[in-house]
Amino acid sequence: MEEFVLHSGHSIPAISFGLGTSYRDRPKEDLVWGILKAYDKGYRHFDTAIVYNTEQFLGETLNNLTGITVTTKIHSKYLDYQEVRISWFEK
Repeated sequence: MEEFVLHSGHSIPAISFGLGTSYRDRPKEDLVWGILKAYDKGYRHFDTAIVYNTEQFLGETLNNLTGITVTTKIHSKYLDYQEVRISWFEK
């Protein structure tokens, strides 16, 4: 699978499984099924955002799986690293 190399030297899979519009505000069972199905099909990069209301279930579902990359979007009011770190880990 093709990967992107980040400035840090780490790499992430070029294709991600998105948990946005089609999963937004759907029941937990639908989301867990979709995540596990994507994982079984070879996805190792999952993309979400706080506005989709899928981050918690993604974290719970992927907790025992290996080789996972998760990307997310943050609100524009969090413009510096310290604010993002604090707001993310408080949740």
